[in-house]
Amino acid sequence: MPILSQLRAIGRNRPFMMLLGAKVFQFLSFASVASTMLLFMLNVVGIGYDGQIVLAMTQNLVTAVAMPLWVWTGKRIGKRRTYLIGVVLFCGAALSWLLADETISTFGIIARGFTSGLGSGALILMSISMLGDTQAYDRFLTGEAREGLLSSAIAVVEKLSFALGVAVLGAFLRWLDYVPTTGGTIIEQPHSAILALKLGFAVIPAAMFAINGLFLCFYDLDEDKMEQARIAAITVR
Repeated sequence: MPILSQLRAIGRNRPFMMLLGAKVFQFLSFASVASTMLLFMLNVVGIGYDGQIVLAMTQNLVTAVAMPLWVWTGKRIGKRRTYLIGVVLFCGAALSWLLADETISTFGIIARGFTSGLGSGALILMSISMLGDTQAYDRFLTGEAREGLLSSAIAVVEKLSFALGVAVLGAFLRWLDYVPTTGGTIIEQPHSAILALKLGFAVIPAAMFAINGLFLCFYDLDEDKMEQARIAAITVR
């Protein structure tokens, strides 16, 4: 199939396009978190590297352990709804950091890590699973196996979105007068920089995932639609 015809065929695959749009905002959110997490921990809540380790370990362990739960949930209520549950959990955990200050306890760190790790598990697992579904749907639409093309499109969008997010966050922090740490010494930040870190670590990621969730609200690929596409493909052949 010529390249322009392939691109038009991708555009006709509405579930894939919704997933592609969701990926943009998913990785903009991830970039915002990755760019500001350690700076937030050091300069806003003052828990340092030890607190960062506790948070990261909790998130990663919960994400891994929760996978069987999300597999079961996806089968029970559907992948899209399971993904949206992950969005709610992730956004709730992100916004809860607005209530945190230097009095935060280890329990408060673990609770937030548990919630965000649980949500991340649903987001990661369901997005990969839905990508596989959109690829199968694409084969029914076009009669061609284009999994490599679709996977590559997703990978490019993920990398570009993450890179753009990091660049914008860097400019945002500089615009609000964030003072870089030098020689390992924590520097007292102006109020504008503290605000920037709160926005970058809590508000912006939640806002990006809210938009991400909107795209998934229009993702309508389910078993019935897949079966209809399969029957239509057989009929055409």
